[in-house]
Amino acid sequence: MTDETPAPDPAARSQAEEVSRTSSDETAAKPGSQFAQLLGNVTEGEKLDKGAVWSALGGTWGVVESTLPAVVFIVVQTFVRSVPVSVVATGSVVVLLALIRALAVKGTFQSVVSGAIGASIGLIFALSSNDANNVFVPGFVINAAYLVILGASAIVGHPVSGYLIGVFRGDMSGWRSEPILRRANVLATLVFAAPSLIRLSVLFPMWLAKVDVAVLGSVKLALGLPLTGAALIGCYLILRPAYVVRDEAAVEEAETLD
Repeated sequence: MTDETPAPDPAARSQAEEVSRTSSDETAAKPGSQFAQLLGNVTEGEKLDKGAVWSALGGTWGVVESTLPAVVFIVVQTFVRSVPVSVVATGSVVVLLALIRALAVKGTFQSVVSGAIGASIGLIFALSSNDANNVFVPGFVINAAYLVILGASAIVGHPVSGYLIGVFRGDMSGWRSEPILRRANVLATLVFAAPSLIRLSVLFPMWLAKVDVAVLGSVKLALGLPLTGAALIGCYLILRPAYVVRDEAAVEEAETLD
């Protein structure tokens, strides 16, 4: 019989709660925090209702912050057809959102700065090349990085989700001795990598073909939060039952030994 996987200790639970609170504030700036918050739901045994999914996506403010600059760039570029004007208009929105986050939403300094920088990188690419479509280049790089890191971790048997849940549960490696948890984490990590694969498969050929920025931007938005939300739900549905089964088995083993 395998070694018993310890239940989350109070320190780990406190750490999980802190990460969960922080991740909502930084979701727009750090996409990976969506995954981290979802794993908090898994390890705390919370039900994944609409509110939990919305929170994992950053809530209303996170959605606005992650989509509004793109919408402004697409609209201005479509009607004005001037990269500098589109960059200035979008940059102004980014600055305004950063100020609102700092003053009204009470975001941390890190989330304010990282969010503004993240939104500005694409604008710098577009302005420096005078090509509106190059605003999407950083997104390709980020999605490629996510795909490689998540996919490789699953393929070599060290799925990212297993170690992240280990942080919440206070046991970084115990899950590796449990076949049901290894399989669940491999599958969940692949599911969370799937949106990156889909985005690259659809958007990169369109970018190479010089598709109009309005079309490319609209498709990018359609493949953004909706795909991420679907992946989060899929990961939860895979991981939560596996951890419930293992935790129940651990309780039974403890009672048998007593």
